[in-house]
Amino acid sequence: GHDYVPGYVESIPDRFIHTINVAIGLTYMTSPVIGVILYKRGHYTQEGGLNILKLALSLAAVYAAAYIIRGLGRAINADYRAFVTALVNARSGNATSHNKRELLQYDFDFWAAPVDFVWNEGMAKKDKKRSQPVTSTRRAQTVDRSSVSAKYLVTLP
Repeated sequence: GHDYVPGYVESIPDRFIHTINVAIGLTYMTSPVIGVILYKRGHYTQEGGLNILKLALSLAAVYAAAYIIRGLGRAINADYRAFVTALVNARSGNATSHNKRELLQYDFDFWAAPVDFVWNEGMAKKDKKRSQPVTSTRRAQTVDRSSVSAKYLVTLP
């Protein structure tokens, strides 16, 4: 195997996303100081509020565009498409051992792995003949909902 190397189209937006995330984190940590500075400079007026809103909307647009461009970069990357194909096949209802073995060739976040078995003590006592596992985490449910975009990536040439 080899490490995943993001393409140029994917790596540049990643830098923007990382920079904006760091700036937001610093803003949260220094918000009391920033609030005092904005107050002393007169930004707590209607005109100052509009300027701050324009800045926030501009950053949100750059952030959204960076995510879209990063997604397009991943869509054209053959390695990433192969991984998404293996992940979708392993997470499908008819996952075979071949699909799971193919997925094991990749290193990815554990929360995205297909669930083989879920034990819920309360449900086991009520219903002994449970045929489908219960998705227990909110993140796993989000991945299930986002599988439409993953299936789209799989169908790209």
